[in-house]
Amino acid sequence: MAQYFDLYGSKRLTIAQLRDVIENALGLMFEAHESSYKGGEYFRIVPREGEEFVIQPNNFQLDNEMEVAEPDYSDYEAIFWVAWTERADELREELAEINDLDFLRRKER
Repeated sequence: MAQYFDLYGSKRLTIAQLRDVIENALGLMFEAHESSYKGGEYFRIVPREGEEFVIQPNNFQLDNEMEVAEPDYSDYEAIFWVAWTERADELREELAEINDLDFLRRKER
């Protein structure tokens, strides 16, 4: 079965706001983590074996320089990765109900 890596983004929601709406939509609970490589605080969960969901700032400072996690989408405040899921279409349908969350790209492996 194919696995997908989907990228979503929000131009208006902070990572905390995005966490709240995604948790409500999917019935999940993200854990807060800290990493300078992800812009400081970010949220992560492994809802099923092999999957990883991450919410993080897209634009952030690293070593006093501005970094962009997803340069093709630099106008997005927060990004949400759904990594290596076999249920990408199901999740995309559920996430489509969230205002201010845009589907940006899909990769398959």
